[in-house]
Amino acid sequence: MRTAAVGVIGIGTIGAMTMWQVARRGHSVIGFEQHAPGHQLGGAAGDTRWVRVASEGERYIPLVQRALPLWRELEDDSGMSLLDQCGGLYVGPPGGAFIRSVRANCERFDLPHDVLRPEEIRTRYPHLRVGDDEVGIYEADAGHVQASASVVAAARAAEAHGAVIHPYSTVTAVQPTDDGVLVTVDGEDWSFDRVVIATGAWGRVLLPDHIPHLEIERFLVSWYPTVQGSPWTRPGTPIFERQGDEYIFGSWPSTDGTSVKVGFAAPLDTLRDAADMHQGYSQKAAQVTDAYVAQWLDHVIPHSVRHAVGMDGHTPDRDFVLGFLPELPNIVVALGQAGHGFKMSPATGAAVADLLESGETHPDLDGFRPDRFTILPYLDFGG
Repeated sequence: MRTAAVGVIGIGTIGAMTMWQVARRGHSVIGFEQHAPGHQLGGAAGDTRWVRVASEGERYIPLVQRALPLWRELEDDSGMSLLDQCGGLYVGPPGGAFIRSVRANCERFDLPHDVLRPEEIRTRYPHLRVGDDEVGIYEADAGHVQASASVVAAARAAEAHGAVIHPYSTVTAVQPTDDGVLVTVDGEDWSFDRVVIATGAWGRVLLPDHIPHLEIERFLVSWYPTVQGSPWTRPGTPIFERQGDEYIFGSWPSTDGTSVKVGFAAPLDTLRDAADMHQGYSQKAAQVTDAYVAQWLDHVIPHSVRHAVGMDGHTPDRDFVLGFLPELPNIVVALGQAGHGFKMSPATGAAVADLLESGETHPDLDGFRPDRFTILPYLDFGG
């Protein structure tokens, strides 16, 4: 039987960040991943992820603020370039819920920002269309991060601090013991003082009678070709989030010099099980983004040339689950990132490391504890 202080199950976004934080504090940590760090099946799919503060929910903003300097520390620790703080522009009717929320967050948390009139937006950003009855809010600290590369960077940095990662390894059982946790991996038993379950959309595969229900949703992002000399390819082009009639849309500046990534804040569908994940999508979903691009973006050809599908796990209240499991005091869960946890993942990893070290973390994370849910018995009917 092999042993270590901490075992981490799932080396996706949160698992990799947790391993990095635990290892850099000098603790022995071993991680298991059924695929490989940086795979494209979960929340790291689609090349890039937003990093923005102003349009997050109020309770998440302190976590994002703690994450920003940690992104730079991860770059230093891994030797990889990950975060581009190119700014973020949010557009919509001034009286709409989206813009009112962004503006209130900027004022409450003293976030550097500019409020832009339509003509100012058109002058600064000729690749964006805006209505005469709309306003923009520019957030200076926003930007985007390389998604899969960030997971690989955190895993690499963790290993540099002494962590051990086992890719392509299947965990089949997690059993609390008198003095820790026993984990069975491909028929071999491992003993740990404490274990972190950070398995994303696969969250209830292990301990389903103790972990809250997760709704598994697939999401679609698409890429559109830019025309020659497009402003989308210029340094400093911001991420762009717009409140539409039916969806909130987002676009990312070009990272390859030839295309722009676009997505919308609505799931493709839900899955009964993460094992049902596939890359298919409906013609209607593709047409939704095509129509948005044609209406609101310039210097882009409104016919997608590439798509990516990923999946996220969502709790019933669509907030994180972060903390020790009730009745299982040596097991921490960090799940339900709800499609917006990537930007704050370094701080989430640090919060998990705090829990493992002291049993406590920031008071503003108390609302994410697993004991806020009543766990119903898990019934597996097969099929």
